[in-house]
Amino acid sequence: MTYQVLMVQVLIASPGDTESARTVIRTAIEDWNALNSEATKIAFQPRMWERDVLPGVGGHPQAIINRQLVDKADVLIGTFWTRLGTATETDASGTAEEIRRSHDAKKPTLIYFSSQPVVPGSVDPEQYARLLKFQEELKSRSIYDSYDSEAELSRKVTAHLTLIAREYFAKDASAFDDVSSTPTTVPRANPIASASSEREMTGVDNKGKPKFSTKYRFVITNQGTAAAENLIFEFLPLTEGGDPPEPYDITPVSRLAPGGSLSWSLMAHMGSAFQWDAIIRWEEDGRPYEETQTVRLN
Repeated sequence: MTYQVLMVQVLIASPGDTESARTVIRTAIEDWNALNSEATKIAFQPRMWERDVLPGVGGHPQAIINRQLVDKADVLIGTFWTRLGTATETDASGTAEEIRRSHDAKKPTLIYFSSQPVVPGSVDPEQYARLLKFQEELKSRSIYDSYDSEAELSRKVTAHLTLIAREYFAKDASAFDDVSSTPTTVPRANPIASASSEREMTGVDNKGKPKFSTKYRFVITNQGTAAAENLIFEFLPLTEGGDPPEPYDITPVSRLAPGGSLSWSLMAHMGSAFQWDAIIRWEEDGRPYEETQTVRLN
């Protein structure tokens, strides 16, 4: 059965350390649509710069993102963890500029700050100080929320989408009589790719000084609530840079349970790229899924 919906564009805005949270937000939007669009005749369309911006010339990269995504979006959802991001020509960072433009246009703007733990020593002090300053500035002109787990972020986004749909976009409020702001959990896999490097001592030289070598690994962690089946991946180089390192023994993974993690050794050589795209393919109950994520060696 077909039915017409009002399509509401939602821009997901965040710095580069929130890749997992971006996936959670996009999944929450898609799940909200699956549960509520037919009853409310409203559907939210997630928009992300890495997927939806067309190559362009004639302006600063942020100006292109503003023109193609920010100014056309009806809602903005922003999230931060430990970084504010890179400054633009007019603002403290690209994400900060997107939030300001959305707020100035009086669009619904949801902002979430993660209080999830971080690996000691992995936080850039300068970035974190700038983030705290930005958060303090927001107190005077915005309301924001926090979350300490991806499950909590998903719940809050789903609940807030219902409130936004009812307040800003609904033609008939009675359509929400049977719509709860408490989400119904839809099990989904969420494979997240990452890479790391680790130095280890391999011996000593003839002067008694230690010798070291660096080992690289590619990791996929299922941060979702359903198993990823028949999972496989491949690497593709970015537009600029060398070829990505080569993983050993790429074979399909029959099942990666929720919370499970698998890793592969990487063979890096002189000239290997330290950032590349990983295409991850998997199945859930026989249904195929595919996602491209940018991976960077730490």
